[in-house]
Amino acid sequence: MLHSSGISKGNSLISEYSSLLGDAVLRHRTRVAEYSARIEGEIASRVKSEFIANMSHELRTPLNNVVGFSKLLSEHGRRQLKDDEIVQYATLIHDSAGHLLAMPMPLAPAGPPGSICNVVYRR
Repeated sequence: MLHSSGISKGNSLISEYSSLLGDAVLRHRTRVAEYSARIEGEIASRVKSEFIANMSHELRTPLNNVVGFSKLLSEHGRRQLKDDEIVQYATLIHDSAGHLLAMPMPLAPAGPPGSICNVVYRR
């Protein structure tokens, strides 16, 4: 009997050690997964911020051209613009608008086929 209880006691210690080791491995894997998820989230946030900054610049530059040159054209009466200046300003506005329309718009909402959201403009 002594012999069998010694084996039983040894098996229970090994079983307990095995359980503790398994728990420790799971905790370690959880910490590694949490760390990886946090790093991936930080990278995604940084990439998103850079994308938004770049898109903002890409939108603002041609929009500033459209606003500025259309303002000059609207003041034609006071400024007495020459015909070649009017054509030049109109061309710059047209080119800037074309640049805006040619940009991919991943943030634009998608609508049903034929809706205003799906109209394709060509220069």
